Amino acid sequence: MNRRTLLTIIATGIAAGCAGFGVPIPTGYLAYGVPSSRYATYEIADTMVVERITPEGRVILATSASSMTLRLNFWKAAGARGAVTPALAAQGSATSYRRMRVSGYVRSFEATLSSPMTGDTSGDIDDVSGNLEVLLGPHGVEERNAFPAVSGATGQDYLFPTLAYALFPRLPDVWVELGGTWVDTVTVTDDGEGISRTTTLISTHTLVGDTLVGGRMLVHIAVASEVTVESVIEEAGMEGTGNVTGTVNGSVLWDPRLRLVAYAEYQRDSRGTTTGRGGTSRTDMTISGPTRIWLTG
Repeated sequence: MNRRTLLTIIATGIAAGCAGFGVPIPTGYLAYGVPSSRYATYEIADTMVVERITPEGRVILATSASSMTLRLNFWKAAGARGAVTPALAAQGSATSYRRMRVSGYVRSFEATLSSPMTGDTSGDIDDVSGNLEVLLGPHGVEERNAFPAVSGATGQDYLFPTLAYALFPRLPDVWVELGGTWVDTVTVTDDGEGISRTTTLISTHTLVGDTLVGGRMLVHIAVASEVTVESVIEEAGMEGTGNVTGTVNGSVLWDPRLRLVAYAEYQRDSRGTTTGRGGTSRTDMTISGPTRIWLTG
């Protein structure tokens, strides 16, 4: 991750948009909470390059880019109130619940898809339907009940199915010393237009320590993930398959006052194979590009 990019985004976007924090919890205790305003707004930017592997080298198959604004609303789940650790008794700008309902509403969306074979395609908010619905525990997602869908060509490989886990990465349920690690495994299955896909992420998180950004003390967590994506694709009555393996690595800056992620950046680097038309055609490819998430209010 480009540290200059990270610091610039946080200093100009996050620090200016969020003020009036309370007392932070100690670094070793990490648990999600409800902001005092009961909502949070995130900007999300995603770029992906798909290249075909040939004997002569790599050839770009497609380049996609998207950006969106997502507003999250928080409610306590029934019977959910109560501190989960002694550290959460600290008075701050977030309220502690054992379980929280989170609804995410897409306020703006723009996307482009460029391919030498099909030309340029664009998408906007009219292509988005549905909301993000999550049951959030103090240490991460307990249930992902719904997520937005994007129609058309620009939505085929979008982040939405795994977005909840990027916004709320797993936190440890015990005190963690600096350098300590914890592992989380997530499997997500989604059915889109002509495609059924199962994504598995095995993520190792490492507590790096505190970092001062824009006058705010944030907690730096490194994330290293192994990813596997298995797809079944139906087109014109024919069925094909896709298999992708690789890594999604990055960093999270977590706000101990808000008890939410302030900034996250993930870099995908994968190789895959698609087989179509009853197994008569095969494409070997690479998939790369970053996803960036930052809190604005």
